[in-house]
Amino acid sequence: MRLHRLAVVGASAAAVASALLVATPASAAKVKTHVTVAPSGPFTLTSPNSLSQIVTVGLDSNCLTALGHGQTFGIAASSDNPAAATVSPASFAGLQCGQTHDFTITGVGDGSATIRFDAVAKEGLQQQTAGQSVGVTVTGFGTVNPPPNPDGHSRPAAPAVANAYVSSGAQKAACQSAYAGAHNWHGQLIRAVAKWAATNHLGKAKDDLTQYPTDNDWITHVQDEVNTLCS
Repeated sequence: MRLHRLAVVGASAAAVASALLVATPASAAKVKTHVTVAPSGPFTLTSPNSLSQIVTVGLDSNCLTALGHGQTFGIAASSDNPAAATVSPASFAGLQCGQTHDFTITGVGDGSATIRFDAVAKEGLQQQTAGQSVGVTVTGFGTVNPPPNPDGHSRPAAPAVANAYVSSGAQKAACQSAYAGAHNWHGQLIRAVAKWAATNHLGKAKDDLTQYPTDNDWITHVQDEVNTLCS
């Protein structure tokens, strides 16, 4: 039976929004591994001939300190100004320490953007990793595209929202139960959310104010999908 969202979910969504959107990493004492991006940028993309940049993303050599052997992780990617530059895929899961995945940054309009990469894995990992950002400047289109979000930040990718939502409490218990207590329930859920987001082109849509006027509208939309997956 589908989970009934309690009245406190609105407050919970606000808390999740605050935690995800403020670029404040965990304390230095807790960080054990960092996301790596190569090349590290910044990049200048120029229309019409040089509008893409491939970067290789993973975790540094301290990965095993945070994850241990056998634990997999994913990478969630986002752009704070998708009107200027996008990144794909929006997420990639199933990586182990020492493994990386290529992401493609694409210029789509004049302007500047910050591309953010964060690790997504088991509960607690987010407090032990530090993400990485790269700057992108796009020229040659003739029209400058400012960030679509008036608050000046990119909303978190759907996998990151889902990861925070099921980190503890009733949501975590419900999802564990829905996946029959499988050891890799968390990875299965995050992959399902990433597939749903990609199918519905939510990497760009999450920052579209006509679809999601507020941060909480976007976060609640993802939480509703998690509730469906875990019903």
